[in-house]
Amino acid sequence: MVAGTTRLFDRTKGVAIGCADYPIIPRDWESMRSGTIAFLFGILAVQWLPALPDSALVQFLPLCLLAACLNKRFRPGCLFLVGFLWCTFRAHLAVAEILPGDLGGVDLLAEGVVIGVPHGDGTRVRFEFTVETLDFLPKGGTQGVRRGGNPTGFRGKTRLSWYGGPKLRPGERWRLEVRLKAPRGFMNPGGFDYERWLFLRGIRATGYVRRGREARRISPGTQWNIDRWRQRIADHIDLAIPNRQMSGIVAALAVGVRDGISTRQWSVLRNSGTAHLMAVSGLHVGMVAAFAYLIATFVWSRFSSACLWLPAPRVAAVAGMAAGFAYAAMAGFSLPTQRALILLGVLMWCRINNRSTPFSVALSVALVGVLVVDPFSVLGVSLWLSFGAVTVLAFGMMGRSHGKDAYGPAAIWWRWGRAQSLAAIGLAPIVIVSFGQQPLLSPLANAVAIPWTGFLVVPGAIAGAFLVVLWPTAGAWVLNWTADLLDMLWPLLAQLADTGFALAPFQLTPTWALLAGLVGALIVTLPKEVPARWLGVFWMLPIVGLGPPAPAKDQLWFTLLDVGHGLAAVVRTRNHTLVFDTGPRYGGGFDAGRSIVAPFLRSQGVARVDMVIVSHSDADHAGGLAGLLSQVSARRVLGASGAPYDNTCGEGQPWRWDGYEFKLLHPGGAWTPPGNDSSCVLQVRGPGGVILLAADIEAAGEAVLIGRYGDRLASDILVAPHHGSSTSSTPDFVQRVRPRFVLFPNGDRRRPRFPNRQVVERYRASGARILDTVSQGAISFVLNADGSLSAPRAHRQYAARYWHHNEKRR
Repeated sequence: MVAGTTRLFDRTKGVAIGCADYPIIPRDWESMRSGTIAFLFGILAVQWLPALPDSALVQFLPLCLLAACLNKRFRPGCLFLVGFLWCTFRAHLAVAEILPGDLGGVDLLAEGVVIGVPHGDGTRVRFEFTVETLDFLPKGGTQGVRRGGNPTGFRGKTRLSWYGGPKLRPGERWRLEVRLKAPRGFMNPGGFDYERWLFLRGIRATGYVRRGREARRISPGTQWNIDRWRQRIADHIDLAIPNRQMSGIVAALAVGVRDGISTRQWSVLRNSGTAHLMAVSGLHVGMVAAFAYLIATFVWSRFSSACLWLPAPRVAAVAGMAAGFAYAAMAGFSLPTQRALILLGVLMWCRINNRSTPFSVALSVALVGVLVVDPFSVLGVSLWLSFGAVTVLAFGMMGRSHGKDAYGPAAIWWRWGRAQSLAAIGLAPIVIVSFGQQPLLSPLANAVAIPWTGFLVVPGAIAGAFLVVLWPTAGAWVLNWTADLLDMLWPLLAQLADTGFALAPFQLTPTWALLAGLVGALIVTLPKEVPARWLGVFWMLPIVGLGPPAPAKDQLWFTLLDVGHGLAAVVRTRNHTLVFDTGPRYGGGFDAGRSIVAPFLRSQGVARVDMVIVSHSDADHAGGLAGLLSQVSARRVLGASGAPYDNTCGEGQPWRWDGYEFKLLHPGGAWTPPGNDSSCVLQVRGPGGVILLAADIEAAGEAVLIGRYGDRLASDILVAPHHGSSTSSTPDFVQRVRPRFVLFPNGDRRRPRFPNRQVVERYRASGARILDTVSQGAISFVLNADGSLSAPRAHRQYAARYWHHNEKRR
C-alpha cells in the first residue's frame, strides 16, 4: 500500500476539517494508466481488420492475462494482447449471430419479444424485436403451423418495420411473418457506415413484417417492463403538452424518446453544437447524480445522530449513484448512460470507501470496465466524446484560479467559459473526423445552454415525467413550464445556428493527421504550469489545413456511388466537378443526395459543383436532387424535357473541361422518346479513355444512339442502361460499345429483374469485366493523361471491416 494524504470529514456537516495519512491505492495501481491505454489499443487494433483472426488464438487469453499480472515489465504488451484477444473473442461471437445468407429474402415465421420503445411516423412502426424462434413458413401461410423448436437456428436482436402496423408495446410477445436480411448499408467514401451502427447496437438482422399476413400477439407482457413505462410516460407527455414545438425535446430529456424532435430542430442543435444536451446523455446522468449528492449531503448533515452513525458523504454517494441509475433506466440504459454509470460507480465507490483515488486512476478503471463489458463501444463516437470531455476538463482546469476571489461571480463565469473553450478545442479533432464539420460557436452556445438545461430544464422534465403519471394536472403544469424554458432558450440557439459561420466544414483527413490533432489538443489543454502549450496549435494544423488529394493535370476521376436501386455518379477533373443523377429518395426523410452524394463531395473537398445532370424524373434518379442542393451549391442544373431545371439536356451539347470532352448524346432529333428512353445520355472522352453513362434508356433509345453514332459509342467504362434490365443492353448495343468495364448500379440482389442474367452473360461474352454496387459498393476509376486507365477501386473491399456484409462469410 502507498501512504497518501486524505481529507477528514466532520460527520455532522459532511465537510473537510483536516488531513491525515491514509492508504490510498495499491502500489500496482500506479501502472493503471499505461495498462489501460495498452488494453484500449489492443481493442482498437481489431477494428482495423477486414476479417477476424482465427478463433483458436483466443485460447491464449488466460495466459496473457496471467503474464500481465505476474510480470510488471511486460505488462503493457501483455495487456495489449489481452485487449486484442478479448475483442476477437467477442467479435467472433457477434459475427456468428448474424443472419445466415440463405435466410435472407424468404418468408419466415418469427416468435419473440418487442424491446425498446417502438417509433411510429404515421405510415409505419419501426421497432426492435428479439427473435427467440424462427421457422420456415410452409406453403399456404401460417394456418396449422406447428412449432418445432427453432429449425433455422437463428436467435437475436432484429430491427423491423411494420407498414400500417398496430401500436406496439415493449415486452409484448408476437408471432409475425417476416422477411429478414443480414445487416447491410451503403458503402461510399465519406458516408455513414450503417452496418457498423447496427453492429454496435447488437442488431443482427433487419427486415419487415409481411403486410396483410397473419400476425398474432401471444402475450401482452409484464406491466413492470421499464421500456413500457418509458413509452407510457412519453404518451402522457404528448397528451399533457399537445401542439407544443418543444414537446419532442421534453420527451427526449425525460425518457430518451427522440422521435418527436423535428428535422429543423436537429439541424439547429447540430449547427450550434448543443445536440448532446437535448437527449439523455452521460452529462445528464452525471448532473442528476451531482444534484442528488448535494441534496443528500445537505439533508443528512442536518441530523447529528444520523451523521454519527454514518457520515454524510457516504450517504450522499449512495444517493447520487441511485439517482443516476434511476435516470439512466428512464433513458432505457442507452450506451452513453451505461458508460456514465460505470464512471459514476467508480467515483462513488471511492467516495463511499473514503479513498482519495487519483482521478486518472478512477477514469482508467471506468474505461476498462466499459471496454470489458462492451469492447465494440470504441466504434461509436460517443465513447470518445464522453471520456474525452471528462479528461480534457479534469486536466485542463487543473491548477487554474482567478485571483483572490476564487469563488466570486467573475471567477465562476471565467472558469465556466474556460471549461467550454477547453472542451471545444480538446474535442475538435474527434468532432471533425467523425462528422466532417466543427460548430464554431459551440462554446458560446454551451456556456448558456448547459446551465440552463442542467439546472432548470432537465429537473423540470424529470419532475414532470413522474408527476404526469401520478398527478396529471400538476405534471402538465410542470411540463408546460419546462417547454416554456426551452422556448426561451431556443431563439438564441437558432440565431447562432443560422449564422453563416456557425459550422465549418472539413475534408476527410488521414489517420496520422487525426493522431497529430489529438496530440495537439492534449498539449493545448494541459495545465498552466506546463510551458509552451501554444506549440500544440502546430500539431493541430494537419487536421485543419490538410485536405484530400485532387485530380492531377489531364487526369479524370470517376466514381459510381452506391445508392441502392438508383443512380448517382461523380466526374471530377482538376478544376471541375459534375454530378450525374442524384439517387433515390427513401422514406423517413432519407434521400441519397443529402445523405450519400453530399457527404462524398465534402470528403473530397468539393464545396461547389459545376454541373448537375438529372437524366430523367424517375424517383431513383432525381429523388435526391433537393437534398443535394440543400447541402452543396451548383452552378448549373440540366435535366430531361419538362423538368424545372436551368436547361434541358439534349443531343449535341458539348463542352471541355481540363482536356476532357463532355458531350450529351441523347435525347434529340425529331423523335420525342417516351418514358425511360427520354433519359439524358452523357459521354466523356479524353486521354485516359471514354466513359458512357446511359441512364435508363431501353432498346428503342439504344437503337437511336446506334443509328446516330455507330462505332463512336465504343467506351472503356459503361454504366449499364436501366440497371441491366432485360429491356435494354441489346446485342447490337453491346457490340457497338464494346466496354472494358460494365457497371451495374443496383440495390439488393433479391430484386430478380436487375441485372438480368442474360444481359450479364451478354456483356461477359463480349469480354467486359462485370462490376456492381451491391458487391463492390462505390466504384472508382482514374483516367490518366498518358492514356492509361487504373484498375477499379471498390470501396466495399478497400474499406472492409469484419462487421461488414460478406457474402462468402454469410
